[in-house]
Amino acid sequence: MSVNAFVIEPGEKPAYHQQLPGGDAGGSLQALQQLVGGYIEAVSGDDWTLYLNEEGKLQGLPVNRTATLFLNELIPGFAQRDVLVGTVVFVGADGRGGSADVPASILTRFQQWSASRDG
Repeated sequence: MSVNAFVIEPGEKPAYHQQLPGGDAGGSLQALQQLVGGYIEAVSGDDWTLYLNEEGKLQGLPVNRTATLFLNELIPGFAQRDVLVGTVVFVGADGRGGSADVPASILTRFQQWSASRDG
C-alpha cells in the first residue's frame, strides 16, 4: 500500500503529489529521507504531518518560503518564530503513529491559500 504525499520544494517550483511506498516503515522512511535529502524531522497537526530535513539549516538548505507561509496558515504565528528549509513533504496521520494519504483538507486549503496569494 502506498501513501499519497504533497511535496513543496523551495523556490518557485509548483507543489506536486508523490506516491510513497507503504507497508513496512523502512520503505516509507527511506522514501521520505530521499525526498528531503537526509534525516527527517516531523511537525504534526491534527490529521497531518510534514517532514523536512532535520539538518537542513546546518546544511544551508534554501528557505522554503511557500511551505513556511502555508504552515503559518495551519499554525498561526509560525512564520514569526521559525522558517522551513529544503523540501517539505505533507502526509496524513493514521492515528496509530503511521502515515496515511495527505488529507483532502490540506490540499483544498493549500489551493485556496495559493489562489489568494496570486490574486
